[in-house]
Amino acid sequence: MRFVKDFVGRDISFDCLECDISNKRILSPGGLIYEDQYIVVHPHTTARMVGFIVVAPKRHVSTLDELTSEEHESIYSAVHFVSEKLIEKGYAEEYVIHSKTDREGHFQFWVVGKYAPVLEQPFDIAIFDSDGSMSRRGLKRVMGKDILFMTQVFKSEFRKNYKKEAVAV
Repeated sequence: MRFVKDFVGRDISFDCLECDISNKRILSPGGLIYEDQYIVVHPHTTARMVGFIVVAPKRHVSTLDELTSEEHESIYSAVHFVSEKLIEKGYAEEYVIHSKTDREGHFQFWVVGKYAPVLEQPFDIAIFDSDGSMSRRGLKRVMGKDILFMTQVFKSEFRKNYKKEAVAV
């Protein structure tokens, strides 16, 4: 069992974070952006950054090679859509896609933007460390409300504009 704080300051405990999110034992702050029978899409649960989105298979697999062709299609299509929307919606000028297996052995993709300006009025929970360590790295101050707002924007985009397309694997 692991214990961490999510980006809005709640204490959470889990055996496998992605499995617990997929099975709705843990609610990612702001909820899921998108899910289908194969994948979940949500803001990174502990990262304090706008534009850090996780696309993970619901099934606990450790490597990309373990995904079925349907899971491949679903995950690649969602990663592509998230990447395009990060730029289109002004959350990033560029992005990086990481494929990663977390500490619990659950494979996932991280779509991480190079960050755009803060979106809304400050929330009452400051997300970056008070010592300014994130600002020294060139990132702008982000509040929990900004991440929650981004989550709602992406939920809306998935509802209105997402069509799963076959992606060559």
